[in-house]
Amino acid sequence: HDGNREKSIWDVKARALAKERKLSMTAGSDQHNTTLFMGGMAFKTPIESAEDFIRRVKNKEDYVITNGREYYSNQGELLVKWKD
Repeated sequence: HDGNREKSIWDVKARALAKERKLSMTAGSDQHNTTLFMGGMAFKTPIESAEDFIRRVKNKEDYVITNGREYYSNQGELLVKWKD
């Protein structure tokens, strides 16, 4: 989240619902360059195509989801939380 408390609550609810229903999780960002990684998804290897991305997410391959401050596994488990 971007510091917006209301948005953060929806992030928590979305993760809980996806975990409960065993859904693949995704995240996005409005980032316009690659110099900073402040949110979205990170894979161990480059995505080759839209089909490759879809396959990886559906198969729950190893990737992390982040809002730039908290990093989660693709199953929604908190991995790291950066302190202020």
